[in-house]
Amino acid sequence: MSDELSPFIKDLLEKSLEKRGVDIIDFLSFSATQDPLIHQRVLSETQFIPGVDYYWVGVRKHSAVASLDTPGSLATPEEQIYVGKGKLNADYLEKNARLLIKAGDIALAKNIYQSLIQSGEKIASALLGLAICNEREGRVPEAISQLEESIAYQPSLIAYQKLVKLYIAQNQERNAVSTIERALFLRDLDDGSRAEFHQVGGNCYLRKEEYSKAEGHYLKALSFRPNLDEVRSNLGTAYLKQERFADAKRSFQDALAANINNEKAWVGLGTCYEYEKDPAKSHDCYVKALQLDAHDVLALFKLTRVSIEIKKFSFAEKHLKEYADSSPVSVSLLYTLAVIQLQQSKLADARETLFKIISIQPASQANK
Repeated sequence: MSDELSPFIKDLLEKSLEKRGVDIIDFLSFSATQDPLIHQRVLSETQFIPGVDYYWVGVRKHSAVASLDTPGSLATPEEQIYVGKGKLNADYLEKNARLLIKAGDIALAKNIYQSLIQSGEKIASALLGLAICNEREGRVPEAISQLEESIAYQPSLIAYQKLVKLYIAQNQERNAVSTIERALFLRDLDDGSRAEFHQVGGNCYLRKEEYSKAEGHYLKALSFRPNLDEVRSNLGTAYLKQERFADAKRSFQDALAANINNEKAWVGLGTCYEYEKDPAKSHDCYVKALQLDAHDVLALFKLTRVSIEIKKFSFAEKHLKEYADSSPVSVSLLYTLAVIQLQQSKLADARETLFKIISIQPASQANK
């Protein structure tokens, strides 16, 4: 009779005990077991009643895990490490691993992700989590490998984005662009994400000095998001490098139409005016750029050059002084400041600047 009732009794016990946070680990009817040690223990400790069936039941409480949302509180029965029959509660563990990362407990988070991988639960997400942990620990090659593996299991936007970022950080632009090309095949990829990938791809090619390829990516980015002023500015730079000055000028103007405070676009537009032999307009563009970013050294050098050409010194002198007072001293910039002061017959100011140069480097070099 015990063999017929065993499945029914076990099912009732499992449902009842699970509500109380208890798992059944072993369930054997006494007559079914052949283990002599169990026989011996049961026979020595149990008073048998004729006609009654006896069962050996092994139970274990769910491991109580403190909720990281509320320090010190115990997890609810629905949020336990196990969900029955020894199966991991993958969603809950993943949630806690993310919270552990935010709390800075990387080692414990890694343990959780490794347990999920070993159990075969949420492998792609767990590999992504491990990659984030290893990135935090400075283990970039391991993070890259885990991101590639995560994508192989289940491609995801966040995994691709992080992988591209890490490749760029490692100066592996080729791998970054290759990853972008794969990411663009993701289903349901929204226009914003497509524009972002093309923008990053364009930036990679710009750094590699492959300007026509950079141009292609920037144009695709703009086809999805026409008002991206940074993309238009970078496109202008790509045109400049190809000596396509009219296209460059138009791109910088479009960037400024989208965002008047795009400092790089002002520098680019000023450069275009220099190619058009219009140093006065270049001067005004560089002044605009420096008003937005007083530490833009390129704009500062360009401003001083055209200032000397058109003999308009006040803005150049002002920005050179501000830069010298707030940044590590640059001897070349101080020389330029002294020249501009001499051009205005400000002999006392020029002498003070020259003494500053002499104090920085040996007099023999200053005299040169």
